[in-house]
Amino acid sequence: MLVVSRKPGESVWVGDGINITVVEIKGSKIRLGVTADKETTILRGEICPVKDSEKGSVKKVA
Repeated sequence: MLVVSRKPGESVWVGDGINITVVEIKGSKIRLGVTADKETTILRGEICPVKDSEKGSVKKVA
């Protein structure tokens, strides 16, 4: 895992076409803006399907 420190307005590029920008920081919450190609699917972690390594299947995280 890569961990970086960013201030509001600063960003990080992921690959060739994904830009993640820190929009706002309030207390323990951070707002991120994500810019990507229309073909790129972006899902929040709590609804992202993950691979169950023991069973080799994909399941949805609640």
